[in-house]
Amino acid sequence: MNDEAVPFWERVNQLIKAAKTTQEGIAKACDIPFGTFHGWIAYKRLPDALSAHRIATTLDTTVEYLCTGTNAGKPDTALLIAHAQALLDGLKKL
Repeated sequence: MNDEAVPFWERVNQLIKAAKTTQEGIAKACDIPFGTFHGWIAYKRLPDALSAHRIATTLDTTVEYLCTGTNAGKPDTALLIAHAQALLDGLKKL
């Protein structure tokens, strides 16, 4: 088990959910076989650098964010999406 892989995939899955897509959809958009993508998640393996970059780009974030949870030079897309969703949910209750 790769302890660094757990938060990486948790962040990936949060962004997939926020984007209202699926693991399969992201794998396809990244040109990564779904079996490979799913295997990385299931066996808690980090992808190679090029694949990590493709995943991050597809999810409109950085590899740095996926690995560490921080973005030194880019806004936190997941946080912005979460705030926007909370605002929309609040407006729906009015």
